[in-house]
Amino acid sequence: MDIRFHLPNGEVVRKRFVAPVSSESGARRWGEAKERDLYEKHVRCGGSETSKVVPTFERFAQRFIDEYARAKQHKPSGIVSKESVLKVHLLPALGAKRLNEVTDADVAKLQADLVARKLNPKTVNNVLSVLSMMLRVAVKWRVIHDVPVRIDLLKVQKREMQFFEPAEYDRLVVAAKNLGPDDELLVRLGGDLGLRRGEMIAISGAHLDYERSIAHIQRNVVIGIEVDTKGKTVRRIPWTPGLTELLRQEYRKKKGRLLTQADGQEMTPKILRARMAKIQRAAGLRDNGGLHILRHTFCSHLAMAGVPILEIQRLAGHAHLSTTMGYMHLVPDANQAAAIRRLDRIRRRNGESMNAEQRAAEAEADDDVDDDDDDEA
Repeated sequence: MDIRFHLPNGEVVRKRFVAPVSSESGARRWGEAKERDLYEKHVRCGGSETSKVVPTFERFAQRFIDEYARAKQHKPSGIVSKESVLKVHLLPALGAKRLNEVTDADVAKLQADLVARKLNPKTVNNVLSVLSMMLRVAVKWRVIHDVPVRIDLLKVQKREMQFFEPAEYDRLVVAAKNLGPDDELLVRLGGDLGLRRGEMIAISGAHLDYERSIAHIQRNVVIGIEVDTKGKTVRRIPWTPGLTELLRQEYRKKKGRLLTQADGQEMTPKILRARMAKIQRAAGLRDNGGLHILRHTFCSHLAMAGVPILEIQRLAGHAHLSTTMGYMHLVPDANQAAAIRRLDRIRRRNGESMNAEQRAAEAEADDDVDDDDDDEA
């Protein structure tokens, strides 16, 4: 019998034996059983040869970052996030373990420790997701045969997106306009174009089509590095009248970045947050400095105006329609309103019918009492 198979790390194992049976079918069954036995001895958890072929989490971590995250051109912030998760959470807990030795008990303990530290459920899920991703990549690269554990994420309560009501947004625009053109531009880039923070920093005069009044959103700045937009798509967004007027008056001749510091240096997220907080205070709104609420406002107002969901998805640049669905509760729904009106009508109609039946029953009861009185008389 010539038995040959591949280990998860790509190594070929070949063994030859003399089958202890003479029939062809019996030899085949014996050979298949022997092959399974040999394979399990090489790769099963705790097997005598496992330690020779499967790396530890600590050893595999850098390969995962270099040959997967960086090679797949993940966002710089995503790479930094994965490195942080590995350094702070996964390596202290699992670094010495070999990839195929992690157990469900190890995952349960890791999750319990994260929860005990009162980390946000989304943070806990991020840690578990990186662990799951590492193991799946190890399987794809044939470092291990299969994912040795099942990883279940925590259920996270979905919350409605926070946004400025139309009257609040108007106050914000007026306050920003009074502070200066750069402040008004900051608000309108988020509220009138729906840009992400990095897209606000990256947009330049070269991305503006003044003939058609359209902005071409194609670059993003993440931790100081200019990259493609999230989703690697180019969005073409028409300007609102207010943004058109501002751009034509203040930025028509500007070819570089629209938002820069006073000395011409690149804008930073920290400075943008500080400016946004100042604008919020001037408008009499809560001064948290949050910028993404402007993008939520853009999508929410589109939904409130009854814009079709696919059009909102294109304008916002959402990769998945499920993201856009988070705004659909704001869409005016005549069918739902009509359904509630019908519900109210049928209840009132049934109530009136019941009242009529009750009055008839009471009248009949009175007649019966009168008849009893006549009998007694």
